[in-house]
Amino acid sequence: MLVMFLAASFGMQAQTKTYRECVKKLLQQNDAFSTKEMKWTLQMAMSKMAKAVPGYINKKMSEAELKQYIDKRVDAYLASQYKKDLVDIMLPYYQKHLTEAQLKRLVVMLNTEQARISNAHIMAVTQKSQQPIREYMSSVLPKLMAGEKWPIPKAKNCSANYKQLFDQYYQISGMNNVYDQLFSSVEQLLGNANKSNSDTQNPLKQIKAGFKTALPVLLRNSYINTVTENDLAYQIKLCKTSEYQSYMKASSAILTDIGGITRATLEKFDNWQKRQK
Repeated sequence: MLVMFLAASFGMQAQTKTYRECVKKLLQQNDAFSTKEMKWTLQMAMSKMAKAVPGYINKKMSEAELKQYIDKRVDAYLASQYKKDLVDIMLPYYQKHLTEAQLKRLVVMLNTEQARISNAHIMAVTQKSQQPIREYMSSVLPKLMAGEKWPIPKAKNCSANYKQLFDQYYQISGMNNVYDQLFSSVEQLLGNANKSNSDTQNPLKQIKAGFKTALPVLLRNSYINTVTENDLAYQIKLCKTSEYQSYMKASSAILTDIGGITRATLEKFDNWQKRQK
């Protein structure tokens, strides 16, 4: 009986280790270990703590010295511990939606040359598209507040086949659902301020409806000239697999819990700092 228990325990540990390695590879493939934004978040958090909590830093420093000290500590954490901590944080999201067998197959699928090329194109566009979307929203909101109708952005020229492929990818990839979930989170936060059930009387509902119409146009404009028809066709094929559909569910859960992930990372960073003292 003891032998069976030990064998089962060893198998579970091995499975967990293998699953962790697969999650790590998946995060690497998606460039999730990029530290630019997290570095800024950790610097801001540490700076606030240093000013607000007596004894947080043991010696007095000038502003310049404090900045240098914070930069050094954050860089050390990102270089030595951040990747391990991020895998720990992400594990539950993937374990809820993907079996180890699915995860292994997904890692292999995303490591093909075609997958790497199309994903690189889409990731590049995703980063570039954020600025035009922010600029568009900034220009639209004052007009809405003044009572004007929602202005739909002008679509760039593309072939009918490209438009059809993009529209299919937009739906099947779940991008539309992600933004719906983000808006739902905002609606929950502002629920007390927007009690009206009328779409015409609730500004947030009007913004959500208009943004839902404008977003695919803004994204398609960004995709043109970077993401090819072959990229879109491959992504559609990929999205139809059970592995990728489960992966999208995990990704959706991650995107809608960015706040929780950030708090968990800050806690990991704080624990790491305590171990350094």
